[in-house]
Amino acid sequence: MRDFYFSLFIMYVVWIRGRFELIKKIKTGAEWFDQISKVVDIKRKIDVYRNLNSDCWSVRQGARVVCHVDYITLQNCEFVVQPAGRRRVLIEQKKNVHAFVRGYLCSPREADYTPAFSWDYVKYNPYKSDSFVSDNSPVSDNIKVKKAKFVDMDVTDKHGVLAWGST
Repeated sequence: MRDFYFSLFIMYVVWIRGRFELIKKIKTGAEWFDQISKVVDIKRKIDVYRNLNSDCWSVRQGARVVCHVDYITLQNCEFVVQPAGRRRVLIEQKKNVHAFVRGYLCSPREADYTPAFSWDYVKYNPYKSDSFVSDNSPVSDNIKVKKAKFVDMDVTDKHGVLAWGST
């Protein structure tokens, strides 16, 4: 049991610039945006990807993971798939971080002004496609999604990623 707790501790502690830092897990709630704004520079883009080990979204700014969240909203987003990483997944049959959403952190209130029922579900499966695709379309004509005005990412939603203003 002791080894289990130690491995959990190791998962959330990283060595950065000569010292250990704790990666903060930010829970959804009233002060969610204030808490995440303390660890993220809102004037710089962030990369958000699904962390399969911890069942959350990992938020990366620059070259380091700054926090883990259950929910996040981004604006002026692009959906990025790194081809070399996807190739490695296809060869090794083992997942790695090579696909993410890149954009600016925004308050969910900013996305509230979008028209109702105009959001698209977006998904990515490295074994089926080389890009993110709209989940609303039939399998035969998956529409590739490259950019979106707003992206809403919720770990508790079965689809996970919603995009508005996607192209």
